[in-house]
Amino acid sequence: MKAGATELFRSRYQLRDRLPPINQVPNEQGFTGVLELTHPTEGGNYQLVCRSVLAATYSDRREREAERRLQAAAARKATLTTTLVAREPCALPRRLLTRDGPRCPPKSSLPARVEAVQALHALGGRDFMAVDLEGAELDRVDLRDSKFGFGRLAGASLRDAQLYFADFQSASLDAANLERANLWAANLAEASLRGTKLNGVKLQHGQLGNAELTDADLAGAFLMQATLVDATLTNASLAGAFLIDARLTNANLANTDLAGADLTGAILDGANLKGAGNLRQHQLDRACGNAATVLPEGLQIDRRPRQCVPGVAFVPCAANHADVNRAPR
Repeated sequence: MKAGATELFRSRYQLRDRLPPINQVPNEQGFTGVLELTHPTEGGNYQLVCRSVLAATYSDRREREAERRLQAAAARKATLTTTLVAREPCALPRRLLTRDGPRCPPKSSLPARVEAVQALHALGGRDFMAVDLEGAELDRVDLRDSKFGFGRLAGASLRDAQLYFADFQSASLDAANLERANLWAANLAEASLRGTKLNGVKLQHGQLGNAELTDADLAGAFLMQATLVDATLTNASLAGAFLIDARLTNANLANTDLAGADLTGAILDGANLKGAGNLRQHQLDRACGNAATVLPEGLQIDRRPRQCVPGVAFVPCAANHADVNRAPR
């Protein structure tokens, strides 16, 4: 529209059979038209955006739906958490209040708890401390980065499970089956793994300090740069295991089967290998020890600390013995 030669306003419309999927005007949620006005005397330019009622309704509906989804997810998490932690009423004398949590039986069934753990993990839940999953079937599950500290998983089956970065500190995993599980950089410090099947398990950079591994099967396990300081491995099997650069300071490996185990760069300071089976001199020639290392009769170990250098088998260190015995790579 013009007043003489002066243009007063110009209108532009977007005509579609539905609302635009992407906003065409900054700071608005869809529009039906734009009016550009020119003041007839002052000459100022102005722009008015006509925001449609339908666009506002569409935007509000999306916001409400998103809020409802968040509320539903929060309610679902609360319900699943209750499934895991709720227990039957029972007397709890002080002698039963151990670090493993209350000994009252859980209210929910084992299948319900298994389902709750997987559903919570899918919703972003990671804290399953002191959970009771004894005898659970969890083969091939993905529970990476979860916390199972002080949990009860004795007799559970976790074959081929994805458990990297998981935390099992002080958990009970006696007689559990973790064959070929991925426990890369997992924390199993002070965990109980008596008679546990760990053959072929991936435990690179794993933490197993003070872990109880008596009678455990670690045949073919990947334990490169794992920490097994003060761990108990009596009567365990490490046949064919990869212990490259592993730390076994003060570990108890009495009567452990070490057939074909790769001990390249392994630290055996103060370790007890008395009665270790199938241990050969060429294996010890690639490891490090000190005066406190106990060996089977007829075998010896280099008492000097060494450092690992990529591409070089051995590089002697200085004569003095440091606590870590290994230069950073």
